[in-house]
Amino acid sequence: MVGATSSEGFLVSERITMVYVVLIAAFAELQTEVIDFTSDLNVIGILFWDYQTYTFKVLFPSYSDHPVFHGNVCQV
Repeated sequence: MVGATSSEGFLVSERITMVYVVLIAAFAELQTEVIDFTSDLNVIGILFWDYQTYTFKVLFPSYSDHPVFHGNVCQV
């Protein structure tokens, strides 16, 4: 801010502070919503697959049963 007066600098500083406060409040609200959503997943019993099951079902949808699900995979 070349040539800016101290009052202009103060106004810019105040605006930055106000934006910062709004962002902090928005983040806190979103964080609360995420916590509420994840707790709802466990409380109301929304079913979801673990990572291994999900990826297998997405990559190989035609297989309904596979040894991977039973731990019968040979180790090399």
